[in-house]
Amino acid sequence: MFNKLTNFGYRRDKKEAVGFYVSYLVFIILLGAVIQGILSNLSLLTFELWSRLVRLFTTAITSFLVYKLLKEKKLLKNLNFLSFGLLSILLALSGWALIGLLIPAYFTTRKKES
Repeated sequence: MFNKLTNFGYRRDKKEAVGFYVSYLVFIILLGAVIQGILSNLSLLTFELWSRLVRLFTTAITSFLVYKLLKEKKLLKNLNFLSFGLLSILLALSGWALIGLLIPAYFTTRKKES
């Protein structure tokens, strides 16, 4: 279920796609907690700053995942998948990381285009 998480060209079944989703969601949550801990120790943390930083990191991670998945599966020239990728990034940017990561998890179930 949690095998080959960094192999973006690997075709996953539904169970493995759920594992991919959960692992990257936990990674984003832990990254947000670490950032919060560092900034609160430096007494620089305000809620507005924390929410902006978490959105920034969530968007960066989602953008990276979408790009790597589309590149490895050779789907960058497909307008439908590119549109879904941009939707995923916009969802992550607006604070919907839970939904924004569903699209890259779906991309992992697709086969490579030739």
